[in-house]
Amino acid sequence: MTTEQTVNPIAQSQVEQGESAYAWMRLMVSLALMTIGGVGMYSVTVVLPVIQREFAVARGDASLPYTLTMIGFGIGGIVMGKLSDRFGVMWPVLIGTAGLGLGSNSSLLLSAFPYSGVQPKPAVNFWKRNMSSTPTS
Repeated sequence: MTTEQTVNPIAQSQVEQGESAYAWMRLMVSLALMTIGGVGMYSVTVVLPVIQREFAVARGDASLPYTLTMIGFGIGGIVMGKLSDRFGVMWPVLIGTAGLGLGSNSSLLLSAFPYSGVQPKPAVNFWKRNMSSTPTS
């Protein structure tokens, strides 16, 4: 008894020829967007002990914004996936770009951190000391 497999001739030719230059370009652009957009997701873990000391808060209080960010990335990934399936990839990219810009800039306008009442002045001083491109004395 023999079984015949039907192979899609277009798919077979793509396998034999490899991916197109356009597919590789899309992969590189996606990787760049993921790296730039996700830097906030990874960079917080490096400075978390410093943030904990700077604000004199418990580790759980210092980790809460990171936890909420991870939950937001998880829910946002599902929503943006549904949007890209329905409308194409351009709208989720534009919405994500606007959201990153608005969220980053609006966080500087807080008068107090809502979860602990800590004033943001230490955060501004921390930013000036550690993220400045010119040395300070």
